[in-house]
Amino acid sequence: MEPKIPAEQPSGGYSARQVIYTALFLIGTGIILSVALFKHELRDGAFVLLGVLCMELGIFKLAQQLLPDQRRPLPERRKYLALRALADQFLPLVRHLNVAALQVKGHDTPENRQAVEEVRQHMQSLVERMVVVAGKTNAELAADARRARQAGVTSVAS
Repeated sequence: MEPKIPAEQPSGGYSARQVIYTALFLIGTGIILSVALFKHELRDGAFVLLGVLCMELGIFKLAQQLLPDQRRPLPERRKYLALRALADQFLPLVRHLNVAALQVKGHDTPENRQAVEEVRQHMQSLVERMVVVAGKTNAELAADARRARQAGVTSVAS
C-alpha cells in the first residue's frame, strides 16, 4: 500500500510579498497618473521615472532580492539537519546512476554493470539511513546515540 502524502494546503490569504508587489504597482501607477493628469511640465520627469521604477518592482517582482522567501526555510530554521544532509548526498547519486545506466546501454560490460550496482547499493544504504533519521532533530539523534552507548556499556558490564 502506498503511503499517503498530504496535499499542500493553500495559505488562504495574501502573503506579505504579494501585498508588496501589488502596492508597488499601484503606487507606481498612481505617481504616473498624477503627473500625467495634474502636471504638464517636463521637469516632473523624475516623478514619472520613480513611478515606472515602482511599477517595475511590482510587475517584475524585483523585490524578491529584498525579501527572503517564506516558503523555503532558512538554514537556521531547519530542524531535521541529518535527513537534509543525507538527501543532499542522495541527489547526486541519481545523476551518477543515470550516467552509469547510459554506459551500460552503450556498452554492456561487466564493469559498467558493476558501476550501476555500486551506485544502487550506495543509494540503498542512504535510504536505510534516511529511515533511521527521518523525523528526528540533531538533539534527538544525539540522545539516541547516548542511550545506545549506555545500553552497550550496560550489556558489556553484565
